[in-house]
Amino acid sequence: MSSAVTWSIMCCLLVTHVVLTAGHDDDDDHDDDCHDDHDDDHHDHYDHATCVCNITAVETPCDHSWANHLFSPPIDFGTEWELVFKATAGVPMNLYTLWMSDSVLHVNVPEAMIPTSHYRINYKSHMANDWTYVEEVKLVFLKNDEVVVFVNFNGWCEDRVSWFSEENIIDSSFSDLPSCTLFTSIAGDSDSDMQRRFFIHDSYTCCSDDPGWIVVLDRMSPQEDDECDWGIMRPSERPMFLYCPDGESCSATSYTSADTMLILVRHGLGSGSCED
Repeated sequence: MSSAVTWSIMCCLLVTHVVLTAGHDDDDDHDDDCHDDHDDDHHDHYDHATCVCNITAVETPCDHSWANHLFSPPIDFGTEWELVFKATAGVPMNLYTLWMSDSVLHVNVPEAMIPTSHYRINYKSHMANDWTYVEEVKLVFLKNDEVVVFVNFNGWCEDRVSWFSEENIIDSSFSDLPSCTLFTSIAGDSDSDMQRRFFIHDSYTCCSDDPGWIVVLDRMSPQEDDECDWGIMRPSERPMFLYCPDGESCSATSYTSADTMLILVRHGLGSGSCED
């Protein structure tokens, strides 16, 4: 075996060990009040891919950059934002269960860390569990690798669940949000068997006219149900990421679907100390 081929094989094997989070182990595994106030050492633990080897180019040693065969989406959130969660529509998995667990997912797969549906690989980083020095959180829906929805939340002095609340909304792609909501909750309507997660919703009237902004129709188990037809549609294609397409709240029957959901965080010093 030539030295070039030997080097290429060694490099490609090595990638399974080097794409890790620094300093972490390698385990892959009804409210009527409106709130107008938004509470405003840098965390250096990130998931980085440091060496990806293109196995078809065995004569070329691997360098410390993304390989040419990896797809580059036409979107860049900037270096201040770290991707901590990516979910792809139709990939069979209950996303709420994954988010609430202490597991990580595909932290050693470079393609999973790219904010695109080009690679249908879900991703959850160590930071989604640590939630340290998180100043701001961005929830994004993508369609054809374009941002169709974003909602920015205050993350300071919050945990991995409490940031997703009405009072923490800073701004969004919707002209009428932030505003009063019936639900702004990762769990959604937790008093029911419905799988409406990451739910930002206005009110319950009747199923077809229920107004809201976004919802994740999560993977359902056989014993779970939803009294509204739109809430149980196309179970084989779930999870689904539904949103109002015209930049303001709409009835549930007017929702359209996105293909990717992202959660990104921005680290910083926040606006002050947090009580224990």
